[in-house]
Amino acid sequence: MSNEATYHDALVGHSRRSIGGGLTQTADAYALSLLGDVRGCTVIDLGCGRGSNSVLLAQRGAYVIACDISPRMLAATASAARVAGVSANAQPSLMSGCQLALPDACADALYGQAVLHHLDYGAALSEVRRVLRPGGRVVFCEPLAHNPLLRLYRALTPNKRTPDEHPLTWPQVCDWQHREFYLLALLAAPLRLRHFLPLLERLDNRLLRSAPWLRPWCWVTVLWRDV
Repeated sequence: MSNEATYHDALVGHSRRSIGGGLTQTADAYALSLLGDVRGCTVIDLGCGRGSNSVLLAQRGAYVIACDISPRMLAATASAARVAGVSANAQPSLMSGCQLALPDACADALYGQAVLHHLDYGAALSEVRRVLRPGGRVVFCEPLAHNPLLRLYRALTPNKRTPDEHPLTWPQVCDWQHREFYLLALLAAPLRLRHFLPLLERLDNRLLRSAPWLRPWCWVTVLWRDV
């Protein structure tokens, strides 16, 4: 079993797998909204984790292929889909994002939350292009690499990630349509300012509109494109 699979198997039963441990709801919601109306669509949830997004997309009418390398995460996804009554529309599938055991042009959309930075970037995007139908949309919500405070935090907490993780760099981001989140708002976690998160997010929106050169220093980017 790979380092990534072992690590994420061990996360089952702890805080949910996401970029910010529950602080990034605004970015997550924005990313999901970019998929549009998914009724009747086949959607790949790449790196599905415990399946919260797979369940949500299935509830919205999609047929979801929920992919992960962690057997325990997939078991949690199957359980979540069963509890939500959408098991028929959510298929847990054990596979790597760099080697998707799926036919060519089999899906209308692909979504990934905090997964691309775990993968070989080029190999993963090659697979994304292969499995999506022409005009299909891909959306990722990912951490950025550049903020010095985040770089320090990552250096001080190596046990919170695997050596395979590589937050995205700005040249990678600029290949996509993209929007950034959490500049001032990233202080909500270490300074225990969760109650002020909505205010900090509004300040970020204004600041990033007036000074777009600050966007590389944000915590999270949402990436999307049509293939």
